[in-house]
Amino acid sequence: MRRMLAVSALVVCLPVAAQTGNVDIQPQKNVRFNGAQFQWGAQAQLGKVAPGAGNRCRVTLEYMTVNQGQATRAAYLNRYLVDGAQVGSRAVAAGSRGGERFTETLDLPAGQHQFQLVLDAGNAIAERDEANNRQTITYTVACGVTGPKIDVTAAPTLRVAALNVQWNNPRPLTLRSSQANARRDGYCRFPIAFTIVEADRRAVTTPFSVVIVENQRDGMPAQTIPSIPAGGQAPVTGQVWLRCCKRTEPRFAVLHIDPPQSIRLDERNRENNRFTLNYEITGSCN
Repeated sequence: MRRMLAVSALVVCLPVAAQTGNVDIQPQKNVRFNGAQFQWGAQAQLGKVAPGAGNRCRVTLEYMTVNQGQATRAAYLNRYLVDGAQVGSRAVAAGSRGGERFTETLDLPAGQHQFQLVLDAGNAIAERDEANNRQTITYTVACGVTGPKIDVTAAPTLRVAALNVQWNNPRPLTLRSSQANARRDGYCRFPIAFTIVEADRRAVTTPFSVVIVENQRDGMPAQTIPSIPAGGQAPVTGQVWLRCCKRTEPRFAVLHIDPPQSIRLDERNRENNRFTLNYEITGSCN
């Protein structure tokens, strides 16, 4: 009886061990842009192409995958990134054995940029080698896009509790806890109003968000700005929690424009997307 049990355990365990990590998906060594073939890691000169949406260039991407192992048992996601920002993705069904050809139409930013392909971006597949799922190529492209890129920033003046102040103010704004409309756990809540502007006379058609962070927490929760007309503005009003009270160390809150970088590839200047409010509060916020 003991000998039969040992054999039975062996029969059950061996097939499971044979399946472990026996999948290895990776991109084939070549990629095509608009029909022209390049090796990953190379410099791809794509010339001038047709314009796409959002001040970008319309490009056709073609690539193939290789699977040096068994068919995948789960669906997975391929992602396409330019300079670290996602520009597209493709869901792949379970059962992939490699050899699939993928064709995508992408709108890429003009100029020289780094394009990256990431297979199984969410690590849905357990593979023998996870390091060979990424490939990059540097491309240069031009297209028939005219006019400047967008430049989203903040108007210089904001209003806190009926007081006007400049962003990046060297002298702290003095607030009284009696001006707050709520007090809790050493924080006071004040009404706040400011304006986001588009400074390059080009319409912003992609939604983006703004948020104010104080002491590594949301002072003002994220608000979405759906669009801004060319050279226009978007007023933002809300409530901001600020930490009490007047101390020797500085108190400040930071406005972040487009922290998820939804419009990063379309902006001319990303250096004017962050602003600081220096302040002090007298009284008690408990």
